[in-house]
Amino acid sequence: MSKTLKELTWEQHKNAERQWFAKQMITGRVEPSVYHRYLVNQYACYDALESNYGVPINEIARAKAIMQDIEYFTPDEFELYPSVQKYVEHVTNGLTNGQHAGHVYVRYMGDLSGGQMIGSKVPGPGYYYKFNKPTDELKQAIRDYIASFDQEEVANEAKVVFDFATALFEDIEKDVNGNI
Repeated sequence: MSKTLKELTWEQHKNAERQWFAKQMITGRVEPSVYHRYLVNQYACYDALESNYGVPINEIARAKAIMQDIEYFTPDEFELYPSVQKYVEHVTNGLTNGQHAGHVYVRYMGDLSGGQMIGSKVPGPGYYYKFNKPTDELKQAIRDYIASFDQEEVANEAKVVFDFATALFEDIEKDVNGNI
């Protein structure tokens, strides 16, 4: 089931991974101030999602963990990137349960997968990537949750979420290059 979902969203997933900022995180070359801005924007995304819809499995909630990472850094204030403003608007305008499952798939499954490779390479304590249960157990719980929805609806919304993630990476690159 999730393999099919993975196949349906592969192009968008790969496009997000090809972005400059994604490569910076994977290689451990992200500057602390840039990572801090990323965390602030990720917090806004997860907070909008979790405040409006909750999480299907309590142990996957990330907003509080991201806030702990934010608090590690010098408290600078950042404006949200345009992509994140649009994402928050998209989420708060209402999602069906199947669409919500698309967000759960991209965000939380990503945190439990690629996020585990990134967690030890980013500046700060990396609470964002630490879970209280084994990742395989949480991934299976997510797969079980997602399986109860129309897979085409989940996949279509997952593609949208990947596009928002890619846009955030693009906004960060423009910001770092002074073009935002």
